[in-house]
Amino acid sequence: MATLPEIRPEASIDANHAAFIERLTSDGFTGDIDTRYATRLTLATDNSPFQQLPAGVLFPRDEADIARAAQLLAKPAFADVCLTPRGGGTSTIGCSLTAGLVLDCSRYMNEIGTIDSEAGTVTVQPGVILDKLNNTVADHGVFFAPNVAPSSRATLGGMVNTDGCGRGSRVYGKTSDHVRAMRVVLADGTRCVITRDSAEVTSDTTDDQRLANIKQEVGKRVHDNAAEIERVFPDLSRYLSGYNLAQAVDADGRIDLIKLICGSEGTLALVTELTLDLTPKPDTHVLFALRYPDFDAALRDARTLVAYQPMAIETIDDVVMGLARDNPIYERVRAMIENTDGSTPAALNLVEFSGVGGLPDDVTAFAEALAAGQSTATGHYRAESVEARNALWDLRKSGVGLLGAAPGTRKPLPFVEDTVVDPQHLADYVADFRALLDSYGLSYGMFGHIDVGCLHVRPALDLTDPDDEAIMRAVTDRVAELAASYGGLLWNEHGKGFRSEYNRTVFGETLYAALAHIKRAFDPNSQLNPGKIVALDDARVPLASMDAPTRGTFDRQIPATERTTYKPALDCNGNGACFDYDTNHVMCPSYRATHDRLHSPKGRAGAMREWLRQLAKHDCHAADLPAARTPLVLRALVDAYRRSVAKPSHDFSHEVWTAMDGCLSCQGCSTQCPIKVDVPTFKADFLASYHGRYPRPPADYALAGMEAGAALAARMPKLSNRLLRNRSVRQMLSQSVGLVDPPPLSDPSLPRFLRAHPEWRFSEPDWVAMAPADRARAVFVVQDAFTSFFDAPVMRDTLQTIAALGYRPLVLPFRPAGKALQVKGFQPEFERVARRQAAFLASIADLGRPLVGIEPSITRMYAHEYGRLDDIDAPAIQPIERWLRQTLETEHTAHAAPADHGVPTHTLFQHCTIASSDTESARDWQRVFQSIGLSLATANVGCCGMSGAYGHEARHRDISQTVFEQSWAPAYNSVTSQPVVPGYSCRSQLKRFAAAEPLHPMQIIQHQFTPRARDPNV
Repeated sequence: MATLPEIRPEASIDANHAAFIERLTSDGFTGDIDTRYATRLTLATDNSPFQQLPAGVLFPRDEADIARAAQLLAKPAFADVCLTPRGGGTSTIGCSLTAGLVLDCSRYMNEIGTIDSEAGTVTVQPGVILDKLNNTVADHGVFFAPNVAPSSRATLGGMVNTDGCGRGSRVYGKTSDHVRAMRVVLADGTRCVITRDSAEVTSDTTDDQRLANIKQEVGKRVHDNAAEIERVFPDLSRYLSGYNLAQAVDADGRIDLIKLICGSEGTLALVTELTLDLTPKPDTHVLFALRYPDFDAALRDARTLVAYQPMAIETIDDVVMGLARDNPIYERVRAMIENTDGSTPAALNLVEFSGVGGLPDDVTAFAEALAAGQSTATGHYRAESVEARNALWDLRKSGVGLLGAAPGTRKPLPFVEDTVVDPQHLADYVADFRALLDSYGLSYGMFGHIDVGCLHVRPALDLTDPDDEAIMRAVTDRVAELAASYGGLLWNEHGKGFRSEYNRTVFGETLYAALAHIKRAFDPNSQLNPGKIVALDDARVPLASMDAPTRGTFDRQIPATERTTYKPALDCNGNGACFDYDTNHVMCPSYRATHDRLHSPKGRAGAMREWLRQLAKHDCHAADLPAARTPLVLRALVDAYRRSVAKPSHDFSHEVWTAMDGCLSCQGCSTQCPIKVDVPTFKADFLASYHGRYPRPPADYALAGMEAGAALAARMPKLSNRLLRNRSVRQMLSQSVGLVDPPPLSDPSLPRFLRAHPEWRFSEPDWVAMAPADRARAVFVVQDAFTSFFDAPVMRDTLQTIAALGYRPLVLPFRPAGKALQVKGFQPEFERVARRQAAFLASIADLGRPLVGIEPSITRMYAHEYGRLDDIDAPAIQPIERWLRQTLETEHTAHAAPADHGVPTHTLFQHCTIASSDTESARDWQRVFQSIGLSLATANVGCCGMSGAYGHEARHRDISQTVFEQSWAPAYNSVTSQPVVPGYSCRSQLKRFAAAEPLHPMQIIQHQFTPRARDPNV
């Protein structure tokens, strides 16, 4: 029988980098230094196909920390140490992947400084995220115009390093066009302030000639190669980045180092502060969605459309459109994009106009041209509302996710996704591009910025297949040649990264040599992101190449069966959507609370991938690791002994456990991740295997028995609560068991209430004896431990509401659902409980009446977690809000006329799992409230931080509180209408950290139907 081996990967840090880290610490580095293998794995990938393990990660607190690191680099003893700045980790071509040290400013250097409205500027640190900046300056009527797609996690420092742009770049330009000044640290620790027309050394530690020499070298190389620069650099609206020699010297002969540093991928200098120009924010928008019979027609029409000077023209091809039809996004846009016969168009062009104080006159001319048939579009929709425009742009943004979630082992990869040609040649170029991909038998989707000739193309490959890995290289070579034949480029907005090897061909040897001279002037020892853009010493660090190891290089070492079983972990493509800065976003609360990328779906997926790979190296498969099947009580005793005699070990499995243990199992990633990386599912599988060798925390066992224990304690609520309030008991629970803040049981209890209302208790004999008319009005209510034993008034009000509607509520006998067992990886026990409960519920469903559930997390579990088990066919359990909405709408039994309150009477604080997985739930509650004369708004909140029992575990309490304070606390404190909270965990968290006693929506609804006097039974 297989046992979990001790895993010690061969991943030690080389002596030079280890010595550097030790010295940096002693020199007073105040930030964090992380050399954990799991953390390094997290930063070994980005949104590209490549994988390169760094030696460690530096998280500086300020510019002084960065200068300390750079000054140390200049010491001869550390000549082989290199440093690579990294932003949001969203690069699609490995720009910041390195074997050296990563410099990540996102954790601490993320402050927004002075906003100067008069000058139209803002000062920011490099770790500031684009969306955060624009949300902060929005009240001033301005914004930072470059609009990269991953704006929710892309940092300004990262945008500088790649000279990022995106939608609207034809009008607004690139990042470099909006940088007024920057503070940088050079490779030797020199601190500089650089502006458009000047640069000065502000550090006293180096010769004042340092920067002057750099400027002199830049000027010389540009002057000496002026003719070659004019010949080689294409005449495109998007200049060639890395390094932008064509704009490094302005018309007056002034050296513009900002144009060089922007797009240099951190190879020239380390940015510590930016002064950015802000642009008046358009306040008027209109978006036209133009339909086409084929993609070629959409591309060719761009020549006509661009003449009207829209802010942006974006296209979507037939492949993406087809995938969208089976996605929830489609319902939001159906009425705006479908042809008159109800069919989906083969392609769309989205044409947006915007203005400040009104739309430009071109809009009228454009609309008239469409009406006159001057476009080849077969129809169009004019979207003016915010909701309509957002829905259409979300469709465009969903392209990457739709392609990535397509079935099959081949997945779309971004290695040739940002080619650019003159828009006039785009249609012909795309036809040749498609023929090239078709010749390899590849599937792909296309979308992009056709107003500037930039198309995003992601051919689908399975890089665990060496033949497909070779195809990636071959296709890149041929696409580079194809783009050049049209006067275009292989890249234009996503950097060079592992495509740097093509620089020799694109620039030619003369200009490539000039680039090398400039690199040497800034970074003589090639210690800043070496190998990217140019290589000063090919023998030491060669130019980054498409032949570099990919994720597939490592993943193919995992057996194929394991790759299938743990597909959600291996499918993670590193897009970084889980790094969304918005604290009200559902995904991922543990990352936002810790700012530790390991504690994210991406980090956990990467750790899981490597764990599976390491197991395979030990000739062990995760599927072969047996789950413990001895009784829980016996295992708890054995584990107590194992904990007492355990010795420290350096097993990599411990790091994986740390990553998984930090997960709240809120399931936001299973719906909000574009690739649907479902961490809670493979987390449970991992925990089952891990605890086959290592002891569980005692809290796991307490939680495993929570449902049965609560049912027993509810028979004696007064005694149970007296024990829970006892200081010694609470101290024992905290210190010995690891549980804090145990909630009291309901007193009076649900059993007492049902004794007073026996007609609402289900039993088989009573059902058999029931009159047919009563059976026809029966509604089965499925109990859950949270509502029944800890919040019985909610169950009471639910039953009374069902009865008030003329139905017969029948409370089913309580049976454990197994939620804690599943979350904690007690797999055999969970499967046993699930099968027993599913069989019971199926027998009730056979009686032909609806089953409803109250607690949202449990109701979802029957469909989600139960649905993943073989040989289980659990019946549908309707959320109570859905049953109510359908009943009120179909039978017209509302007790009050719909009301339209100017201000909502109530605000719904939705359970995060349901908010992300069942978008209809909030609408159901709203329609129910409307039908009884009330109005309901929905609060914009993420996770409350409780997530079942997570917040009750002592080791998670602080994280739980941080999550609550980031999202729920400010929203709850600022709400003006009465809050209603469906989730029991959420109500508990509000009681614990806000001293609040929020009501369940059913308590409001019940009161509207039957205002009640005090019932002594509950």
